[in-house]
Amino acid sequence: MSWILLTSLPNQQLGHPDVVVYWKVRDGAVWTQGRRQRNADVETFEVRTDSDNRYFARDKNWVYHAGTCLKKIDRDSFELLGDSYYSRDKNLVYYEYDSAVKPLKGECVHHFRYLGIGYARDSKFAYYGGTPIRSCKSPLTFSVVETEGELAFACDEDLVFFERALLKGVDRKSWRHLEVCFSRDDKSGFWCSKKLPRLDVASWELVDGTSYSKDKSNVYVMDWRLPAARSETWRPISADYSTDGDNVYFVRTKLDGAHAPSFRITSQPGALDQRAEDNTGRWIGEERETPARLEQLASLRRLRSNGE
Repeated sequence: MSWILLTSLPNQQLGHPDVVVYWKVRDGAVWTQGRRQRNADVETFEVRTDSDNRYFARDKNWVYHAGTCLKKIDRDSFELLGDSYYSRDKNLVYYEYDSAVKPLKGECVHHFRYLGIGYARDSKFAYYGGTPIRSCKSPLTFSVVETEGELAFACDEDLVFFERALLKGVDRKSWRHLEVCFSRDDKSGFWCSKKLPRLDVASWELVDGTSYSKDKSNVYVMDWRLPAARSETWRPISADYSTDGDNVYFVRTKLDGAHAPSFRITSQPGALDQRAEDNTGRWIGEERETPARLEQLASLRRLRSNGE
């Protein structure tokens, strides 16, 4: 995606007046968010129309971001690094933190590499989301682990990371990604960066691409162990409900009083409110359906429909 003159756009503006206007020409000046850009040169003022970079602009002299003139950035060598929130000029690498563009801590532009899915590295640090991963001691060996769905796993020559978090105690040589957010080494299993407690890794198995797993003695949802669940009889009922034949669980919460043999899902797949029923009554998530709970859900729907 390239830069485009603001004056060449319809109505000389970028955005939609009923939603958000990022930049516009009015009364012979450039405006953004109700503020006039006093340093901006209208005739050479350029913007980006790709959705990830619409807060950036430039003219013949300066680079701008969300109404701020970035005078410390070298305009001629400045470049946006795709949809990564990273950018650079000949002197420094920068990251777009909410409404501010700041240089990376490493201040090492020559060794900088953007690696994908939020990760980058230079000779001093590895980064996720522009923040240094300080537990990484060999950033020049830092690389992204290719996974289906681009999950944020990465590693260096000794360690494994999920986003900025270290997988503590992991054996880097035997570690491998499995599916979803699960991974393992020869001794332990992990969900994201968390080690599964009391896991027998030899008998550990994942459950059909869900966030559930189990071993010969335990059942897990993500990195939580279901302490009362019997592994040999446990099975998932839906993405959120499961049972071991005696008890019913909503994610990691045991449903007190639920009747497992008659428990069934009544909501449609993908529904916002997970609903079920048994011969003791109806359930919404982990709570029994009551008039007060129904009214609470109705209020939430009204707020969502009104955009609040």
